[in-house]
Amino acid sequence: MKEDRLLFAPFDGEEFTMMEVVGLVGAVPEVDGGDYLAVSHLNGGPNKLDAYMHRSVDYEATVDPITGDLDATVTVTLRNDAPAGLSNYAAGNQHNYPLGTNRAIVVVHTPHNAIEWTGGHEPELTRSWIEFGRQRHEQVVIVPRGSTRTVTLQLEGSVAPGDYELSVGHQPLVHDDAMTINVVPTTGRYGPEVRGAEFTLSTDTELVTTWTPRPETIAARAVGGEPG
Repeated sequence: MKEDRLLFAPFDGEEFTMMEVVGLVGAVPEVDGGDYLAVSHLNGGPNKLDAYMHRSVDYEATVDPITGDLDATVTVTLRNDAPAGLSNYAAGNQHNYPLGTNRAIVVVHTPHNAIEWTGGHEPELTRSWIEFGRQRHEQVVIVPRGSTRTVTLQLEGSVAPGDYELSVGHQPLVHDDAMTINVVPTTGRYGPEVRGAEFTLSTDTELVTTWTPRPETIAARAVGGEPG
């Protein structure tokens, strides 16, 4: 439970209360007009190669402090460090890709609309729908053994005008995500800009800033601890 590897999102009130007491609630948090990002991936082989997968996520958002209009880009980079010599059980797949290939179904949960995916490898399976009160956008990425692949998602939407808050959801993995956050206002009259905020995503995390006519500091706090 310490690393949030066994969590539930019950919809029954009594079940929710019981699981909250024992620390097993993993429901998507309410953001009340704030921004939200959760990147995950599913093993679409299926195989056992996720132990060798490394993932980095870059989030770049441009926000209008007055209207709340937002344009954003999510860039997900996957590196497959699977060694040679693994068994077919561990490294095979059901899609005729070479042994050691990780067929990753990349998932982005966000409040915003998907405009365009680039870098995906099975575009006919690209899809979006509403899940847990957020939009869920999917794209398949094929990562051969010893290779790195990148996929990007363009988003368009809005947040509440005024202070900007970003909640980042954490998927427990063998290797935690390397996160980079860049958030800028649409006009230079407002600050602060959040450029190159880099950390290891080891828990659900919040980034908070106040748009003002003068520079302010960016406060970053993590639910359960500071981002590393």
